[in-house]
Amino acid sequence: MGVTKAPEDLLRKIRQGNRFLLVSHVNPDGDAIGSELSLARILRRLGKGAVVWNRDPTPSLYLPLPGSDRIHVGEEPPAGFPEKFDAVIVLEC
Repeated sequence: MGVTKAPEDLLRKIRQGNRFLLVSHVNPDGDAIGSELSLARILRRLGKGAVVWNRDPTPSLYLPLPGSDRIHVGEEPPAGFPEKFDAVIVLEC
């Protein structure tokens, strides 16, 4: 299997942006939560801001994952949405 490269437009948006909102599907499972938390961690290591927002609560099985306590949960978006975010990245949909 060959190596897949990230689309240049996505990489450009990440390089240019400073604050990102990461979201996934309703009733998030381990893949969704793991993807969100992993990307949030990568973005923060790049000096970017990242907020994970899920409409539904994190299942208790995934609460031990690093960063799960920082997930914004509920139908209302995080404070400052949409003005304070450079992009929304939708994962696992």
